[in-house]
Amino acid sequence: MTNISSGAFLAARPVFGFRRLPAPARIGDPIIYEVYEISRPEVAGELRTGLSVVHPGSVGSEYFMTKGHFHAVIDTAETYYCVKGHGVLLMENVQGDSAVEELLPGRAVYVAPGWAHRSMLRGGRLDHRYRLASRPEAGPRPTGRGA
Repeated sequence: MTNISSGAFLAARPVFGFRRLPAPARIGDPIIYEVYEISRPEVAGELRTGLSVVHPGSVGSEYFMTKGHFHAVIDTAETYYCVKGHGVLLMENVQGDSAVEELLPGRAVYVAPGWAHRSMLRGGRLDHRYRLASRPEAGPRPTGRGA
């Protein structure tokens, strides 16, 4: 059995760009968040599970946040479970409807299919697990709308 703590490092996002390989942050370009994912066979029906860590900090007056995205397979749902910290999950669908859900330790939030989403820190450090029921190709894709 595999657990989150033995999950593979997937990516880190510094302020000024996305890095797919673990590398020390440069001065003035701190790591905003990291993503760890349990390696599973890439076959339909597998449940992708991982942990995202949003580090303390801000850019100007905005707290750090993850990159907003739709899933590559738009009808893919996702569940977030907050392990530590305080944040919000910002969501928007293609029709322009939006929703904000608070992330607190022990709280789960469902992201319906067709909704772009990102998590935003509200102080301290935010750790949340995600579970993505998907086909292998259903992972994140940029929204192109700045979400």
